[in-house]
Amino acid sequence: ITNLSDTNCLEIQGASLGIAQDSVEDWIKDDKGNALGDVPLSVTTDSATAILATQNVITGKDGKALVYFSDTVVETVILTIKLDNGLSAKIDSHFIADNNNATATLTAVTDNSVADGVARNQHKLQVLDGKGNAVSGMSVALSSSSTSAVLAESSVITAADGTAMVSVSNTVAETLLLTAALGNGQTVNGDSHFIADNNSATVTLTTVTDNSVADGVAQNQHKLQVLDGKGNAVSGMSVALSSSSTSAVLAESSVITAADGTAMVSVSNTVAETLLLTAALGNGQTVNGDSHFIADNNSATVTLTTVTDNSVADGVKQNKIDVLVLDGKNNPVSGVNVTFTSSSTTAILVPVKGVTDITGKTSVSLSNTVDEKVTITATLDNGIAKGQIVTFIHNIYKVASYITLSDLAMPRGPVGDGAEYNTTQFLLQDSVGIPAPAGVKVAVSLAYKSAQTPNAGLTLITPATDVTDSNGQIKVSYAGISQGVVIITVTPENGVSFTAENTRLSIPSLNITVIKNGAKANSKDKNSL
Repeated sequence: ITNLSDTNCLEIQGASLGIAQDSVEDWIKDDKGNALGDVPLSVTTDSATAILATQNVITGKDGKALVYFSDTVVETVILTIKLDNGLSAKIDSHFIADNNNATATLTAVTDNSVADGVARNQHKLQVLDGKGNAVSGMSVALSSSSTSAVLAESSVITAADGTAMVSVSNTVAETLLLTAALGNGQTVNGDSHFIADNNSATVTLTTVTDNSVADGVAQNQHKLQVLDGKGNAVSGMSVALSSSSTSAVLAESSVITAADGTAMVSVSNTVAETLLLTAALGNGQTVNGDSHFIADNNSATVTLTTVTDNSVADGVKQNKIDVLVLDGKNNPVSGVNVTFTSSSTTAILVPVKGVTDITGKTSVSLSNTVDEKVTITATLDNGIAKGQIVTFIHNIYKVASYITLSDLAMPRGPVGDGAEYNTTQFLLQDSVGIPAPAGVKVAVSLAYKSAQTPNAGLTLITPATDVTDSNGQIKVSYAGISQGVVIITVTPENGVSFTAENTRLSIPSLNITVIKNGAKANSKDKNSL
């Protein structure tokens, strides 16, 4: 018996689908060249994925036998045929990818390139067949959603690893949609982002609001616009701001441009004058613009501004009011005596008299031991007076009532997987039954009533530290992974803790029915529940 050679074999290539089969014809002769029939042969491969139709065949009268086998991997398989006497022969069999069920993916390699018509975004195209094998040599048509974008090629050919690179440039800062279309009708889309070119950016400054009163509060508004060399809006650019005036106050020393490349520049002044604004880019480009402030011809007035309000009436915490005095030109007046009085007999004012500083400002702070509204009056030496109301609130709150809004939630978790949850609403009031104002901090904690149930299974949906709404209420929502009664402890800031114990979690019953059983273990037949 002699070994087989390539000339004695018939090889048919099949796609690596795990369905199509290669066939190899084995021809067994004796040493005189006579065909040997009815000879048992054992068949093996060196592939872990190749599947033989049978591992044993017997030659026919003509000394021939056919061996069929399939594969799910694109590879060259070595087939070994062995006789009972120990002699054997080998042959290569090749499997290729299936173009018909090929699909593609598109991955960004280089993104956010400058939209200067030169810089390119790079995207990696990967084509695989239904078994995950790389499909080489496939032509893929390319297109984009942008009229300004330029693709390096209108189509690409996949390499041996099933990949190809897609290059695209643009002159417009935008997000465009790339589309890759395979010959079998499959398509894939991917975003490609282009940004403005900061290096070529220039800036302009336009007046929006001008001739504001020089009172240190009113502001002139100027619109700053940053564009690159292609006219694209440059977003996210930091622009440094400065002015020629020592009395002018810029709202920000620098601004960041928005998506449309713009930013607002706000400036106030205490002097009636024309000042020069300067905006400087990081690439050295600058722009200047005039900003005008005018005086107020009206008589001097006093303005009160509440800085701190709704302080606790504990005799320590204070409400605060700022006072601003302006002359007929609306410039700050310093050194003016301001007398403070209040409508309350229990409020303590500090100071009772104040003197305005160089900005025309002074302030008064007051504490109280009674929760009430207090009117503070500031009176100038010239008789001009202005009043402002501040409020003192109770400092002890407690839960007056609660209501369960939802209960018997199914305990599943963790939060975020669609788990149901319970919600209980609590009302906080002070000692005389007035609902707590909005913003009172409340700490919330959870625990199972049963010591045998681990608290780690409970999860707060709402914050662990919440604040009351305008009705003096908070809502506590939670989920759990164990059934049982849940204790909610609510503790207001500077208040009295309260515990609710009538909420519980339960698990509904579950029935499982066998629909089909005893399926054949052939990877096709199925059991079902």
